[in-house]
Amino acid sequence: MYTFNAHHPLHHGCVDGSIKVMAHTGKTAVLFTFAFVIASTMYSTHRAEAQLPSPLARFGNLPCLAPIIRGINREAPRNIGEALLLPPYDPPEDNLKVGVASFPITTSNPKAQEVFNHGISLLHLFWTIEAERSFRHAASLDPESPMPYWAMALANERFPGRAAVYINYANHLAGKNPQVTPIEHAWIQTYRRYFSPEPGEPESGTPESRQQRNLELEDMAYAFPGSFETRAFLLRELILDDFRTGIPITGKFTTDALATQLAQQKPNHPSRHYRLWLWSRDRPLRVAEDALSSPLVSPSAPTAWRFSANALARAGLFHDSLHAGENALRLAHRRMHERFTMPHDAQNYTSDIAAHINSMIACGMINVAQETAKKLISLPRPSISPPPKTDTGRKAEDTFLIGRQSLAKTLIRSEQWDKLLGECTSLQGSLHATNGWIERSQTLYWQAIANLNLGKINQARQITQDMESLFRTFLSSGSGVNTEQQITRILKNLRTYSAFFEGDRTTRPKGKLLNIGNYHLARLAQQKGSHELAMALARQDLLDRPGQPDATANFCSIAFAADIGNSRNEALLAFDSRFRRNASLADRDNTLFHKELKPVINHLKLRGNWTLPRSNPKAALPLPDPEKLGPLDWSPPSAPAWSLPSANKETLSLEKLQGNPVVLIFFVGIGCPYCVDQLKTFTPHAQAYANKGIDIITISSDEEKILTERLAGDPDNVDKGPKFPFPILSDPSLKTFKAYHCFDSLDGKAMHGVFLISPHGKLLWSNVSHEPFLQPEFLLREASRLLAGRESALKSIPPE
Repeated sequence: MYTFNAHHPLHHGCVDGSIKVMAHTGKTAVLFTFAFVIASTMYSTHRAEAQLPSPLARFGNLPCLAPIIRGINREAPRNIGEALLLPPYDPPEDNLKVGVASFPITTSNPKAQEVFNHGISLLHLFWTIEAERSFRHAASLDPESPMPYWAMALANERFPGRAAVYINYANHLAGKNPQVTPIEHAWIQTYRRYFSPEPGEPESGTPESRQQRNLELEDMAYAFPGSFETRAFLLRELILDDFRTGIPITGKFTTDALATQLAQQKPNHPSRHYRLWLWSRDRPLRVAEDALSSPLVSPSAPTAWRFSANALARAGLFHDSLHAGENALRLAHRRMHERFTMPHDAQNYTSDIAAHINSMIACGMINVAQETAKKLISLPRPSISPPPKTDTGRKAEDTFLIGRQSLAKTLIRSEQWDKLLGECTSLQGSLHATNGWIERSQTLYWQAIANLNLGKINQARQITQDMESLFRTFLSSGSGVNTEQQITRILKNLRTYSAFFEGDRTTRPKGKLLNIGNYHLARLAQQKGSHELAMALARQDLLDRPGQPDATANFCSIAFAADIGNSRNEALLAFDSRFRRNASLADRDNTLFHKELKPVINHLKLRGNWTLPRSNPKAALPLPDPEKLGPLDWSPPSAPAWSLPSANKETLSLEKLQGNPVVLIFFVGIGCPYCVDQLKTFTPHAQAYANKGIDIITISSDEEKILTERLAGDPDNVDKGPKFPFPILSDPSLKTFKAYHCFDSLDGKAMHGVFLISPHGKLLWSNVSHEPFLQPEFLLREASRLLAGRESALKSIPPE
């Protein structure tokens, strides 16, 4: 519900008015009250008045927000109004078990405090999108409280432009609210200097600005000794500075004392995992027990299990690491299923599953690692802009791109060169690429590597020439600089690898090679009899990846065979009980673990199964039942049922469409030119969809009468009453919009959405936004791929 009152001084183009938005989230009525006072359309990062909501009041009754959204710089919105129109749009999930945080703020609304505390827990878990949902909800419950906006700044720390807008608006609210406490002012000023520095102050994100921020947090800890969160956030920033920007923690003993103190003071606080980050790279065994127990503080957070899995893998406890990694994926899959989220839209999911694949590769589980990587490749893919034929490169976090890299890494690490070549050259191969400059370059790179290792030197040289030709074609196309850098790196990597492979292999190639590390280079050196270099590379690989089973097995094999100096004793020392426990996970047909180690096994006179069973933790932990967390693999959720009237008085339902795939398009209103443009964009492609057996159905928020009138047509005026070759259904109650999550619960507005539904009623692909989706050709290609894959998967299921 909107009430709007505004005055528009013509010579300034300004608005002075107000909007009250009533949005319903479940049974809770949320009232937003924003005062719109804009002195100028100019933007300044340093002036609080410029951070007030922009002249969005003039669009208060506009049902479709596409014209506004399109004008927003998503990396750096000009003001708080624009920032709040960016995602996330879904309401927060209150029943998540993510630990207990207590961060008192000035608010008269107890629910706002509760929701804010929940968001702080999520912030400590680096689950920033979910945290921002909570902070937006808190702000809607108490619009005058500055701290939810302060917290939104921290949730957007990877987007400095957005963070600056939020922190400046928090500063504005704090300045006009006399009840705001001194510690709240301190929080806001500390992070305002960091996210929105004044001229002459260190630029946000630089080592100098981070050091200044941490010093101010230390001052806060002394000034407010009773504040737990000042110390928790100081620990958080020290950890993040170390891992994200390489600023070393100079006093690890002191930092560890702080982490231990916090854990003892509040054992159920979500900051428990920070100690894992502190030691897992250098002294992983020091935090092995913490890694087993810390995720139990926040059992609903996939990130908590992922942090545990990483630390346990570094400590060489791969049975437990794989279990924790599976828990992270199970939780992520369940949430995606419940919220209709596509895998590429789920925060941290791609990195979670990539880390899990790396763990499987490390302990010799090559077969399941390949299967998992192929599943990642087969997942729904995000639409890209511009379309694929002029693709300038995909985002690095795409499930498709990461899946390809993971599969290639798996095949290279296991030296399955025939299979790698087949995956690259076969039209059905998972690594075959026809679109995208980066994909094609990577495929040629892997193809050349496979040919070299198969002894096909001339073919590899020809592929290198093909890649150089592709690069010249790319340069003439005038595409993006970032893509040029990536292709240049791939081409240089191929030349470097080829030179090492075809040379005497006595000197390690310079630089880091794509998908290839010291592990593989050591084996290549050994093949040429360069035992000293092989030893040095294998030893360095083991130092870089301590406790990793494949690194240990490779070192033991190479060191024992080399028999240089004390190398055999080194191999025997590395062949310890921890390695033997992890080796029990390796595939029985794994050459490295079960063939190349035979000389070591025979020397130690180990008979039969030389591996050892996993060791149990000292005390039994109340670990959750994995099956209750969620499924191990992603599967498309069921599409909600609907039955709606159309403009021609007929009623259509999803049930009636069973047996055919459906593209379901939600649009805001037939009177919106942006919505009509979307329908017109799909119109020329309707027959192509029909030829594939796909029905296109559209749903509007308009009443049936309005649709009938607007679509009635006028024989004397072809511009009136546009005709569309697909049904247009009416959903003025927005019940179906909400069922499909095409609803901005904070703004109380319907949203655009496009869904691909399988013949069996499963949601295979979706795009939900305030902007209409305008890529029908991409969706048709993606629909063909996903429907074919789904049909193949169904055929593989044995009959009951």
